[in-house]
Amino acid sequence: LYRVLVALTNPRDLQYTDTMRLLALNTLQAAFQKACYAMAEHAELRELTLGDLCHNLLLILQRDQPSLISPALRVLYLLFASHRRDTKGQLELFLCQTLGRVMTLPVIARQGSRASLRLGGGSRPPTPKAGAQRVLPKPTLDIKGDAGTKAKGSEMGRRLSAASADTDTGILKLESDTAPTYEQEVELYSDASLKRGMRGRLATNETRRQLLEGLHHLLIGDEALLADLWVNYDCDLQRGNMFDFVVSFVVQRAVPWPGANDAESGAFMDVMLHQLIRMAVRAGVAPPTGRWAQLLGMPATTGFVKSSSSSDANNPDANNPEPSRSEPVLLTLAQLQDRRRHKETMMQAARLFNE
Repeated sequence: LYRVLVALTNPRDLQYTDTMRLLALNTLQAAFQKACYAMAEHAELRELTLGDLCHNLLLILQRDQPSLISPALRVLYLLFASHRRDTKGQLELFLCQTLGRVMTLPVIARQGSRASLRLGGGSRPPTPKAGAQRVLPKPTLDIKGDAGTKAKGSEMGRRLSAASADTDTGILKLESDTAPTYEQEVELYSDASLKRGMRGRLATNETRRQLLEGLHHLLIGDEALLADLWVNYDCDLQRGNMFDFVVSFVVQRAVPWPGANDAESGAFMDVMLHQLIRMAVRAGVAPPTGRWAQLLGMPATTGFVKSSSSSDANNPDANNPEPSRSEPVLLTLAQLQDRRRHKETMMQAARLFNE
């Protein structure tokens, strides 16, 4: 039965209709909500889940089928929550594809066809006409870090290099004249050493809205996601810097640039604020009160609740804990930092060699 349900989700199999695929996705969601951790322990089911099912779900997310995207995202959340240790490649592909689809739409002529927005992973967007971009004010972002650090490579790196630094506080003040463009976001993607072929083509209209909602739910609901990205990707020599790219992308899109989509900026701002709150919880910072608490949607009389596990919003069955499996050997923070420094050295050497 499980094999048949997985086969029904294949969007390339034309003998099945979208109605049949929707029914299969809803059935799979119910099955994962009930027994996803038990399914993860079964070798044959786990192989089918990590293979054909993940492949079919990611194919659905590449298409402009809003009726199937939302249920496919729900199944993927449950799958990542229960099979996290086995889905390193699948999660990387999902994030690259989804973030690529919600990048800033390029400025094009109004008479341009809708097909011009359907850009592939290696395609370049059309060049905007002269005078089409408005002159924007200069927002200032404060970035905490080493004042002597010079970023290289990307447009963001060049802005950081030219930014003024306060040597007493170690705060870099980043001044930008314009909103981030599609080309700059693609360059940011490439500078993170992420694979070009994994980046999805741009989405529009309802498809874009659903992908944004799904990405917002994943980044908000999973408390350990960003830490997992840093450990498993940024500290891995064989992977790209997924944590750096996700954080940089969210911060850039969270700024309410003039002329930008307010709903998209608000969603990314919400993600950034939630992550800052969780950092404050781990650092033992007192919760905000008064107006700040209201702006963050927190009751004024209620403090933070520190959680040692992922949020129940992504926990498919809170009453049934994950069965015990052989735990991998965890590296210390010093070992992870050493691997990260080694990776940066190797990447810099590769860039110098390519020059």
